Amino acid sequence: MASSVWIGGLVAVIVMVPKDNPLTWMKEAGRLFSKWALFSLIIIAATGILMSVNYVPSFTFESLISSFWGQFLLVKVLLFVVIIFIGLWQRKALIDLSETAAAAFRNNLKKEFWIAAVILLIAGFLVDLSPKEAVRSIDPVEQSKENITVRVEASPIKPGANDCYYSFE
Repeated sequence: MASSVWIGGLVAVIVMVPKDNPLTWMKEAGRLFSKWALFSLIIIAATGILMSVNYVPSFTFESLISSFWGQFLLVKVLLFVVIIFIGLWQRKALIDLSETAAAAFRNNLKKEFWIAAVILLIAGFLVDLSPKEAVRSIDPVEQSKENITVRVEASPIKPGANDCYYSFE
């Protein structure tokens, strides 16, 4: 929902600029959108962090980067940070909006829209990829069948050679 508010607001501000008195409209609409966009981005960041922790409860930076899922996540996060910087720059630009600044403001909104589209595309890839590659632990650690229990442990649990230990009970 927060993504819809953010991206829908971007499209609305880009498309709805009136031909008469665009500077006044951009200042008002830009300030209103800026508040909603900031609130939406905070919600998107918070839910993204919660979902990542939920889907990949134990990971190291090394295990995250070595997986395709983690690499896509890193690109998504970097683009998200770029969006935040564009948004901060846009908020400052709204203070002294002139004719040339209005054109730059609108161009930056378009850039933000295309970056948002790429972020959504990456989010789609993340849904399709398995976050299990980035998990640092071995699941299940213990399994029982026909009165036999097997435990598996690996150390140091990082990409490359690991020592595996198993025991039967």
